[in-house]
Amino acid sequence: MIALRAPAGQNAGVLADRPPPHILDDRIRILADAWASDPSIGAVYLFGSRASGRPGPRSDVDLAVTLAAGLDARARWRKRLDLMADASRRLGTDAVDVVVLEDAPIVLGHRVLARGRLLREPQPRRRAAVAEDILRRYLDEEPLRRLLDAGLACRIREGRFAG
Repeated sequence: MIALRAPAGQNAGVLADRPPPHILDDRIRILADAWASDPSIGAVYLFGSRASGRPGPRSDVDLAVTLAAGLDARARWRKRLDLMADASRRLGTDAVDVVVLEDAPIVLGHRVLARGRLLREPQPRRRAAVAEDILRRYLDEEPLRRLLDAGLACRIREGRFAG
């Protein structure tokens, strides 16, 4: 087995520098408190391996937010970029992803709601409205997902999946 290492003092590009887990957990709490005071944020979630309590050495920090009603797609995109920069600065790592739930694919939104951890909820009604929309759309699309999954499983069994 060959181990690849970046030159001393340089980031390898694939693995961003990460603070120790206990420090990162404290920083995530502080970040959630700061974001909860932002009037454009309705809720803050932690999801992924950190929310499940099983982060690995290469785990990033996955955060999701709901934003205030009335922001158009462009404003939500700008806000997401601002939040990503703020999270990187506050957490001390670039290994951060921020998802705006209003714009997330339905399956990802459902995963955040089902398995993520709600950190702060400054606008409970907004959080509930976004969650209701995601869950309604997820359930509406469930029959189609089952049909597509069955077709994929059939192609794999028949050896017709590749290329």
